[in-house]
Amino acid sequence: LLLDWGLAKVWTEKDVGHATAHDVVAETAEPDTSITGAGQLQGTIAYMSPEQLNKDPAIDYRTDIYSMGVLLYEILARRAPFEAETVGEMIERIQNETPPLPSEVASHSIPKALETLAMQCIAKEPDARIQGCSQLIGALQQGWSR
Repeated sequence: LLLDWGLAKVWTEKDVGHATAHDVVAETAEPDTSITGAGQLQGTIAYMSPEQLNKDPAIDYRTDIYSMGVLLYEILARRAPFEAETVGEMIERIQNETPPLPSEVASHSIPKALETLAMQCIAKEPDARIQGCSQLIGALQQGWSR
C-alpha cells in the first residue's frame, strides 16, 4: 500500500516563524523516523527530498522522483537508503550523506541498471535526477541484465 511518498507541504515562514524544518523537528527528538507527529512536517521523513526538508520555495515534481527513488532503493536493498535513531539525524543524513549502493548492502545480486536508476533518482540536486516520469518509465522499460 503506497499512500505516502513523502508528499509534504512546503512550510512557510508563517507556519514555523524563522525556524527551519530541521529546527522544528529536531526539537522533538522523536525516536520514530517513520511517522510524522502533530505540528511537524507532513509526510514520512525518509521519503522527503532534501529540498522538501529545506522548504525550498521552488520545489517541483522532481521531489516525487526522489521519493520514488527511495522506494526503488528499498526494493533493491531491502532497507532504506538512510537509517537514523531520531528525526533530526534522519534529516541530517538525507541532506548531507550519500547512501551506499544497494549492491553494497544487499545479500542478493541487483541489476546494475536498476541500481543506477535508484541512485540517480535520489541525487541530492534535483537537476541531477531523472527529469520526469516519462524518462523514469523509459529507463525501467529498457532491456537490462544483472
